[in-house]
Amino acid sequence: MVIRKEEGRFVMQGVCDVEDAEPLMQALLSHDDVVLDLGPCRHLHCALVQIIVRGKVRLLPPEDEWMRRFVFAQLESSRAGTLSGASSSTQAPR
Repeated sequence: MVIRKEEGRFVMQGVCDVEDAEPLMQALLSHDDVVLDLGPCRHLHCALVQIIVRGKVRLLPPEDEWMRRFVFAQLESSRAGTLSGASSSTQAPR
């Protein structure tokens, strides 16, 4: 498992794959005011991205440039829409 609790936050490290989805979900459900540190994270499986988008967590950005520019930026954008009550569903064109 590459998710560990450290100094009042959960740290995601290295390649975070689908096997980490259940531990992440349990961590978010069992703690209030979760801080999720993506600093040492180099890869997030889409299952983890979905959990993070729906979770009420404070995110610390990844150190990896690509992760920060693309993944983290999208996470923050998606979370802002989700937390503000905006609908993320779109209708198919008729």
